[in-house]
Amino acid sequence: MRTAKLLTIAWTVACLSASALAADWPMSACNPQRTYRTEEDIRAPFELAWVRYFPDAYVPHRVEPIIAGGTVYISSSKGVYALDAASGQEKWLFATPLPVGHAPSVAGGLVFVPGLDKHLYAVDAATGRQKWAFQAGAGFFCNPLIVDGTVYVGCLDGNVYALSAADGQRKWTFTTGGPVYVSPAFDDGRVYIGSNDMYGYAIDAATGKQVWKTDKLPGKSMNSFWPVVAHKAGAVIFVMDNAYRAQHLAHLDHEVKAKTWPWQGEGGFRGGIYTDAQLRDLERITIEYFQQYPHRQTFLLIDPATGKQKQFAPVLMVGNAGTRMPPAIGPDGLCYMTIHHDHSSGGLLGGCHAVSYDIEKNQFVRCYGYHSLGGCNLVGDEPQGLSMAGNMFYGHHLYDTAGGVDINCPPGDRGVTISSHGGILETWHKTHKDVKGQDFCFPFMYQNPHNTISSMTFSDGRVFIITKQTNALFVFKGQRSGK
Repeated sequence: MRTAKLLTIAWTVACLSASALAADWPMSACNPQRTYRTEEDIRAPFELAWVRYFPDAYVPHRVEPIIAGGTVYISSSKGVYALDAASGQEKWLFATPLPVGHAPSVAGGLVFVPGLDKHLYAVDAATGRQKWAFQAGAGFFCNPLIVDGTVYVGCLDGNVYALSAADGQRKWTFTTGGPVYVSPAFDDGRVYIGSNDMYGYAIDAATGKQVWKTDKLPGKSMNSFWPVVAHKAGAVIFVMDNAYRAQHLAHLDHEVKAKTWPWQGEGGFRGGIYTDAQLRDLERITIEYFQQYPHRQTFLLIDPATGKQKQFAPVLMVGNAGTRMPPAIGPDGLCYMTIHHDHSSGGLLGGCHAVSYDIEKNQFVRCYGYHSLGGCNLVGDEPQGLSMAGNMFYGHHLYDTAGGVDINCPPGDRGVTISSHGGILETWHKTHKDVKGQDFCFPFMYQNPHNTISSMTFSDGRVFIITKQTNALFVFKGQRSGK
């Protein structure tokens, strides 16, 4: 009992010390609600601060850089690297027998590493030495969540585990009906998680008891990302893989095309910035479509009190881009996201629109752009990562274009570019070789299995981007703003 009390006191002191460190990004999507936003406002001008290339390890491009206490942590096929956030100098490598399943999380001076070798590791953040390890029945493929001295993590064995962050002792186990790829979220004493049994769950964080279980969710799988808690709007957002190709939406496409397409662009693409009137048409047509075909939804709004669907959202995403990217939640409580109502000629997939969406009014507030978000390409069958820094809404595209816009920018503002096609990330890829002098590449089978891509993360005035093209970490220095 005395030992447990001392561990709790030590953990509390460590957490209080950590809370004094501003502008950290200590877990995937930044916080327990998984809102993908930091309060720190970072914007142009940007300059390249440093680059870290990984010639001997694969860095999955679905995980994101984690930053805490002046250190950036990167998951790889070899283990977790700890690098100085200001210079990129390596501090340590925590090696694992099998690849790391997701990004680590940092809390209380410990780094929590989800291994595909069936172990969740707690590692000293300063030294990289193992403190404890917990073994489960299968590998860990999601990002751990740490709240008030407890680690919550889903596992491919179908369980959700609650562990003491101080010593790894199990507090409770919650069993779902399928492997858990989805990272948990937390709000108001509840853990929210999705399982590949295609149900969403709310679990009492203290007891591990089920609060509710959703109805069977549509889509073919839930194999990446996390629920997002839109606290102000009273919703938990679940995203799924689309189970239908674009051709199944042909009749919807024809009606939307006739009423909402602002112009016909080059190469058969139809798009442009939607006007308010066109957004209202788009909402009505899409909601009517989902009322007729509810099984084709990929974006569900769940009532946190009951576990029931709140409403049909006018959010359409089709194609083969894997699990759709969940929204970031802005300072105004709106969802910042991409929607894909656009197809090019021949039934192929076209561009996406960057929009803000009001859950309470169930309508889009503003359209920021078509086919681009600042310098970031938005294409329906090519994944994007989305994140926010203060009032800036950023995107990172599959082919390593990156940019963003101020959410309060004047209409028509093109935003800022961090990297474009032919820009700094692509140039680096073309001019740098691995240690053997060969282009650096990986077998297709070890490429991202779920077609997701990491979003940019932010800390201390810097932007951190893991690139697909180069297997590298790019760090840009930006300008902090008081806006």
